[in-house]
Amino acid sequence: MPAARRFVDAADSYAPDLTLLAIGTSTEQCSVAVWARRGGIAEGFVIDSPPGPGQSGLVLGLVRDVLDRAGITKTRLDAIAFDAGPGAFTGLRVGCGVAQGLGFALDRPLVPVPSLSAIAVAAEPVFDMAADSGGASSPRAPVLVAPAVRPGTGNASRAGARAWDRLVAVDARMQELYWTIIPAGADPCAPVLDIRVGSAGDALRAFDGCRAVRSPEEDGRVALLGNGFVRCDALRAWAQQQGLEADVSAWPSADRIAIQAERLWRHGRAVSAAQAAPLYVRDKVALDATEQARLREANRQRAARGASPDAAARNSR
Repeated sequence: MPAARRFVDAADSYAPDLTLLAIGTSTEQCSVAVWARRGGIAEGFVIDSPPGPGQSGLVLGLVRDVLDRAGITKTRLDAIAFDAGPGAFTGLRVGCGVAQGLGFALDRPLVPVPSLSAIAVAAEPVFDMAADSGGASSPRAPVLVAPAVRPGTGNASRAGARAWDRLVAVDARMQELYWTIIPAGADPCAPVLDIRVGSAGDALRAFDGCRAVRSPEEDGRVALLGNGFVRCDALRAWAQQQGLEADVSAWPSADRIAIQAERLWRHGRAVSAAQAAPLYVRDKVALDATEQARLREANRQRAARGASPDAAARNSR
């Protein structure tokens, strides 16, 4: 069993009591967490599987393991949160299905959490323990601290991390990206998070319009989050031109899903198990034969020039 990590929320100490299970299956990793807030103290345990194919098949075992580690029975859960996507098609269906099964069996509501809003939690002051131990909590750096720093602006204080504009971009395959912009001060629990899918050029046109990017002297705090900034050459080059460093390790892990789910719960965003569904930003989930042939030819030409064969699938401007 992968080691469990303990994590502690540093904010919202006066929030109502809540115990929830969080499930993340939208990426090549599976992640499950249990989260409990009692008497103003909020802490939880999370288990992340190693990256690899077929990880969503581990979710039931991880649910059992993380509940055992936390000493919490399923009947004590108030809600079940799940990564609603966008993300891997099969993983989303598995995660939603497991959450629905638990919701029906326990008669508990579900909290769908958009994957990109969970990733955005990486720019907030959250604490965790690296190992499954009883030691004192410490900040996990740099993953859960706003990492994108423009030269000359300095590091943001932990208390001010939520004031950063957050630009989130994730590899969507098929030469596309999922992306969103969460401006400083925006409500992270807004009913509709504007998640888009499109080419790198589409994303960069939107990012160039971000206030903090346009006026770095006045609004220079920008957090770039997600693997899109490393898997897409165009986004990586853009970040370098802007003098920004992206947190490419940020992903919708279950600890982040749990933290965001608690906010959504308090905002009345829970749904019944029957109403829960993944968030599909696009209907098409694979290239057709002609598109696959074009991609193979593009990869062949790039390989002949000495470029990475995968780069063609990650760039389109």
